[in-house]
Amino acid sequence: MRSGSAASFVQPFDRLMIFTKGFHTAGAVRSVAHLAGPATWALSVQNGLGNAEIIAGVVAPQRVAVGMTNFPADLQAPGVVRSHGDGQVRIWAMSGEDHARPSPVCTKPLGRRSPSTRRSTASAR
Repeated sequence: MRSGSAASFVQPFDRLMIFTKGFHTAGAVRSVAHLAGPATWALSVQNGLGNAEIIAGVVAPQRVAVGMTNFPADLQAPGVVRSHGDGQVRIWAMSGEDHARPSPVCTKPLGRRSPSTRRSTASAR
């Protein structure tokens, strides 16, 4: 899996995952806007209100999924997060409609570096 700053990529991504503090959402989304295409899904697992609406300014609202997690995690280094416990992730469509299933976000494997470490594929800078 290639990694780098958002500016180092040019082709649209299948999925964009937004994991920033809420007050950085607009800047993060602007920095990856060129990576959003008509088939791109975006997933926001963030605290706060209004993040999905900001993302929907770049990704079609029907392709925005939101979620919550209670996994404990710490930043080990830029782009490296390590979890030190168990938790759950719950994901649903931004619209909240039961029939809208963001399955492309939930069912494709993302790849793993190790059981508890993830590395970002594009970082907002």
